[in-house]
Amino acid sequence: MNGEPELENLKALLRFKKISYKELSEAIGVSIGTFSEKINNRRGRSFTISEVKKICEYVEINQEEIPKYFF
Repeated sequence: MNGEPELENLKALLRFKKISYKELSEAIGVSIGTFSEKINNRRGRSFTISEVKKICEYVEINQEEIPKYFF
């Protein structure tokens, strides 16, 4: 592990809620390629605070649960 969050809990939640990367990328306004890079921590990409807020709203993640899914 390289010190970056793995986002495995977020990936599991998306699978559970049957939300595709394509669906969520469109909801937060980024390309599917960019979304994939960010959720997989590729090329040093990570979600912005604004994107985290949009994801939480769309996926219905409570504010108290943000660290579980993003850190």
